[in-house]
Amino acid sequence: MKIMFIAPGRSIHSNNWASAMCNKGHTVHFVTQESFTKNKYSFNQGIDSRFIVHQLPFKGKLGFIFNGLFVKRITKKINPDIIHVHQAFGYGFLGTFSNKRKAFLSVYGWEVYDLVKSKIKKRIVGYILNWYNYIGSTSECMKKQILKEFPKIKKEIFVTPFGIDSNKFYKNINMKDNKKIVIGTVKKMDKKYGIEYLIKAYAQTLSFFQKNNIEIYDKLLLKLVGPGNQTDELIQLAADLKIQNKVIFCGKIAHSDVPNALNSFDIYVAPSILDSESFGVAILEASSCCLPVIVSNVGGLPEVVENNVSGYVVESKSPDKICEKLIELISDEKLRTNMGKNGRNLVIKKYEWDKCVNLMQDIYTSIIKKEY
Repeated sequence: MKIMFIAPGRSIHSNNWASAMCNKGHTVHFVTQESFTKNKYSFNQGIDSRFIVHQLPFKGKLGFIFNGLFVKRITKKINPDIIHVHQAFGYGFLGTFSNKRKAFLSVYGWEVYDLVKSKIKKRIVGYILNWYNYIGSTSECMKKQILKEFPKIKKEIFVTPFGIDSNKFYKNINMKDNKKIVIGTVKKMDKKYGIEYLIKAYAQTLSFFQKNNIEIYDKLLLKLVGPGNQTDELIQLAADLKIQNKVIFCGKIAHSDVPNALNSFDIYVAPSILDSESFGVAILEASSCCLPVIVSNVGGLPEVVENNVSGYVVESKSPDKICEKLIELISDEKLRTNMGKNGRNLVIKKYEWDKCVNLMQDIYTSIIKKEY
């Protein structure tokens, strides 16, 4: 199969899908107006040497218009069997210069949660979604959001979750300091991810154990992994709460190092505050490493957690609720172990990477059969 990707080169998601198709023996042409070098806040580590890269000449927002003619020429030259376009805005618009019969659009989430707040941008997203015959959503909740915002869309929307490689994300006891009980997250330090609520909940948790169990208090540590424009503000918050000596800001790490970071944790927390968090890849990675998880009830996060089985789903923007569940998990090692095992079972059953790749490949095949 000859597959043409029209996607951001810096996106780890588009890169992972493209690499997976190379692993399946397909030829991948990657059309992008970005370089594959790492950007400031990206975990992406570069380019797969198997990609046949077509670098578009124009950059920035205007590139999504001016590069249209080049996309049309590249499509005609390659004559791909299938075209996989990523993101229902900039690159989604570029994809409308390709071959409509062969094009499949993956929606990421922010396009139908955030951009629709602007009337002009909503019209653009609506035009893009209506142009494509085939659309993919990472979660059921985002599929519902697409249909809610654009009720005139009658075409089938495939649910194509991001998968987790359980052979890379697994429990590694050698990475764990048994003298510590570590609460952690791996996310950008940005407002939408609600890290401030985790810090506030952690401060309340520390206060509880300082009063009730000083031995556990001495073991507690919060690790925040990831870069972001809110980092300085969050460091100041920890200082204001007088817990800075119990918090580590780890900054940016390579995606290949994420499994080791997760395996240094005992509990994973994802306190996101926006519904545009349409799918919880990071949560599934944590679950695959046998970590119990606490997530907020926004977007697609509840879809990837079995509440009270593999973790807890709590009200968003609520340090009190996060604190309550942290105290339960910190106080009961057996509970942490059981929830962690249940989380890994969930990943293997529903979100194993190979299963998700096979699903995507089957969608490609079904489109080709319909159109030829």
